[in-house]
Amino acid sequence: MLDVRPELISIGSVRLRDGRLEGVAEEVNFLGPIIRIKVRTEQKVITVDTFNNASTQPLERGQPATVCFAREDVLLLPDDDAA
Repeated sequence: MLDVRPELISIGSVRLRDGRLEGVAEEVNFLGPIIRIKVRTEQKVITVDTFNNASTQPLERGQPATVCFAREDVLLLPDDDAA
């Protein structure tokens, strides 16, 4: 199983990122200075934490979203079924 911490994932077209997944914003929750966005991709829902920036319009529910992450931020976790 692969994992990336939510705060290491960004939304948008970040050129220097290795991994990109296309999806749709399913939930947008404002948590003080943080916005937690759940993006549904073809395979699963990905949670992204981003700073609430007054100069940037946050995603709205139903909007297309590109989830981006760096290769070095990906962790390989043991599969729960492997014993």
